[in-house]
Amino acid sequence: MEPSRRPSPLVNGLRSLRARAGAARELVSDRKLFRAWLKHRVVHRLRPPSHAAGLRLHIGCGKESLDGWCNIDLLPLPHVDLCLDVSRGLPFHGATHIFAEHFLEHLEVLDALAFLHGCHGSLAEGGWIRLSTPNLDWVWTHLYSADPMTGQSDRVDRRVDKAVHINRAFYGWQHRFIWNRELLSEALTAAGFDGVRECEYSKSELDDFRGIERHELYDDTPELPHVLIFEACKGPSRPEAYQQLFDMLHHEIERCRY
Repeated sequence: MEPSRRPSPLVNGLRSLRARAGAARELVSDRKLFRAWLKHRVVHRLRPPSHAAGLRLHIGCGKESLDGWCNIDLLPLPHVDLCLDVSRGLPFHGATHIFAEHFLEHLEVLDALAFLHGCHGSLAEGGWIRLSTPNLDWVWTHLYSADPMTGQSDRVDRRVDKAVHINRAFYGWQHRFIWNRELLSEALTAAGFDGVRECEYSKSELDDFRGIERHELYDDTPELPHVLIFEACKGPSRPEAYQQLFDMLHHEIERCRY
C-alpha cells in the first residue's frame, strides 16, 4: 500500500482561504460589503505608507467618504481606502489635515489621549486637526437635569426615561467617553496642539474643513451645542503636560477598572 500523501502547504492555504470566504459570505449577505471585505483581505493587508506628505486623513469615516481624502476605518466598508485600527497608533508622517467626526467618543479616554498624540506625530509642521464629538454639557442639561427654565424636577416616569437616555448617550453606539469643552481643549493642548478653537457646524477659516461635517444636526444654541467641533494646529510637543494629564485620567478613571 502506498503511503498516504499529505496535502501541500499551498493546498492547505487555498482550502483555508476558501473556508474563510465561505464563512464571510454566510455572515455578510450584503454583496457590496462582501466585496469590500475581499478587497481588504487582498489589498489592505499591505502596510500603509509611513510617509503621508500632502495627505488629508479622514479617520473613522464609516460610510461617509470624502473625495480627495484618505478615508480610514476599522471596518472594510465600501469606499474605505485603508482599514486600520488607529487605537494602536497612526503610521503616518507629514499629513496636512486630519478630520475625525464623531469618533473620539468611541475610544477609552486614555486611548483617545494617545490618539490625539498620534495625530500630532502624523501631521506636518503647521498641519491642522478638526474633531467633532458629543458635548457632555449638552447631554447633562438636556437629557437628565431639571428643567433649565424653571428649575423644577420632572415626574417620576419622565425621570425614568431620562435615566435611560443619559446612559444611552454614554454607552449607546459603543460610546466610551463623553467630553466637555474644557477637557477636550486641555487634551489637545497637552498633545502638542496650538491655536485650539471651537467652530460651528460646517464652518471654518480653512478651506479644507469648510462644509465637511456629515453628521445630523440638532436644534441647539451656540452657547450649548450638542456637538463640540474643535480645530487646532500642530505645535511643539509637551511631554510633561501630556504625562500629567495621562496620570490624572489614569488615577481617576482607569484605576477603577481593576
